[in-house]
Amino acid sequence: MLLLMTFHRPEINRVSVVPIYEQLEAAIAGQIESGVLAPGEKLPGDQDLAADLGIGYQTVRRVMGNLAARGLVERRTGKGTFVRGGTVHM
Repeated sequence: MLLLMTFHRPEINRVSVVPIYEQLEAAIAGQIESGVLAPGEKLPGDQDLAADLGIGYQTVRRVMGNLAARGLVERRTGKGTFVRGGTVHM
């Protein structure tokens, strides 16, 4: 399944002591902070990303909620999740 041209599918290490949600959050945050994902860019849907990575839907929702709380993404009901621009608060 093709998600987006600039979104790079994160690698999840299932045997790592680092929880899957932390790995995914760090990978997406890294893509945003490095400029791979540009402000305004739409991220894959939670269900699509969960299916693509073979992880739980609730795990992806948790990650996106954490990224929104950090100011990296904006969740728009009925539209999706988008990379935020401007200053980021950690």
